[in-house]
Amino acid sequence: MEITIRILYTPYGILSFNPTVPKRRIPNDDPIDGMATETRILPIVPVLFLMLLFSSACLSFGKDEETTSPTPAQISRCVAEMYINPQIEIQPLGLKILGSGIDDAIWFKFETNAPVSDMFKPDVVESSLFRHRNNSFNNGKGIKWWDIPKAGISSDQIALPNARYMTVFIKNNGKRRIVYIFWNET
Repeated sequence: MEITIRILYTPYGILSFNPTVPKRRIPNDDPIDGMATETRILPIVPVLFLMLLFSSACLSFGKDEETTSPTPAQISRCVAEMYINPQIEIQPLGLKILGSGIDDAIWFKFETNAPVSDMFKPDVVESSLFRHRNNSFNNGKGIKWWDIPKAGISSDQIALPNARYMTVFIKNNGKRRIVYIFWNET
């Protein structure tokens, strides 16, 4: 079974689906008026191939990455995107970036001795928000190092500039804090 697509052309050779634009008529054996609209028939397989070729070239966004030893460039991206204070010392414990789709998502886990009030840039992230005590929004299932404790954490969801959001979980571990951040854009 052959499936075809009919493409209609105007007298000027421009593709047209507008019925008010005159189409070139050619003689044929039509019993009504002996004329037919000129059409060009293309097999569906080449058309689909061309669509796939053009769409795959246009939809190459980025790559997916996961590591427990992030590179300095990956850490810099997290610090910038998540508005982490660049003055604090952090020890990265895990990073996962989903960059192959239209919208990126990042899971970032690190340890720091910085107090919560100094952890983020204060003009964007209000540190007094971290008063909630649950982890009901734990979307890191399947990530081995994303092990948010069931109790003893502070958390909150924060709207960031440019339609971006992050959910932050903070576990106090003596003088150190383990921070889990899920960041995404919409």
